[in-house]
Amino acid sequence: MADNSINWPKFDRDSIQGDAVIGLLTEYACSKGITLRGFYCSDVDVSLIEEAIDSLVVIAEKYPYASKEPLTLFLDRQMPSTDFAYISKRHPYMIHLNVNAYRCREALSSEYANLASEGWFVRGTNYRHIIFHEYGHILSHPYRIDDRVLAESLLNMTREQADVHLMSILSGYAVSRQKGEIYAEIISASMLESPPSFALLFIAEYNKIIAGG
Repeated sequence: MADNSINWPKFDRDSIQGDAVIGLLTEYACSKGITLRGFYCSDVDVSLIEEAIDSLVVIAEKYPYASKEPLTLFLDRQMPSTDFAYISKRHPYMIHLNVNAYRCREALSSEYANLASEGWFVRGTNYRHIIFHEYGHILSHPYRIDDRVLAESLLNMTREQADVHLMSILSGYAVSRQKGEIYAEIISASMLESPPSFALLFIAEYNKIIAGG
């Protein structure tokens, strides 16, 4: 995301969730087929994590998850303040969540909304789309599809022209990072009530490549 740091609410020792609470949260995740790691002894907002679990279920139902490894949410205590979440390259079924971002719904919602309004993330999306975006990385991991080349082909544009267009219909984040961010932002955008037509076209073509591979 942008270079400026985010001043998240500080760790509050008095707000550490008890083992019983985290145990119930873990059971809830398990009932949805999701594994939790790293949540004990944290001051995470439990309702926010429940919502993240529900978001992961929703996106996995729309775009089925085929791996034998369990979808996992990992509460990461060492992420830069500017990262909301990321996918582990070593464990591509695991979404790392920034513990600082997920201790306060109001802060997470506000910080994400500010960036979306600026076009850094897809306009119209909200903090729940963090999970949708990261799930896009999970979906794309098994395949070596260059999403930038595909986007340029579908748009019939040069890289520079395509970047300008993608920044308009998707986000700055989509074209500012390594391979895979366009697809992840496409998946995020597809979860809008009225997704961009290009997002749906891209997904259809992407799936054709997978089917023919």
